[in-house]
Amino acid sequence: MVGRPDGIGASEMLRDVAAEVVHPVAVALDKPAGEVPLLDDGLISFLSRIWNTYGIFDGKYLEQLTHKETPWIEARGDCKDGEPCTNVISKESMKSFFKKRINE
Repeated sequence: MVGRPDGIGASEMLRDVAAEVVHPVAVALDKPAGEVPLLDDGLISFLSRIWNTYGIFDGKYLEQLTHKETPWIEARGDCKDGEPCTNVISKESMKSFFKKRINE
């Protein structure tokens, strides 16, 4: 899922998250070697805006929200609601969608 060059599978992200919730796995993380890079003020501000906008919502609401958006709808194509789908949400589709949102 992470690092796919072609985009994100329309349902694989939710499937992976659901697997972790149903069968949580504790992972011990080693302390990073060397210095941990600090986030710059611009990135902190950007992430804070996202959290302040969407942090109050639960996963089900966020799922419903994204499933109404063009990249999700285009990627699912003819798949029926609730039907598993491995179609990919392309980076180009996401780029176009968010570019329009920024310009609103």
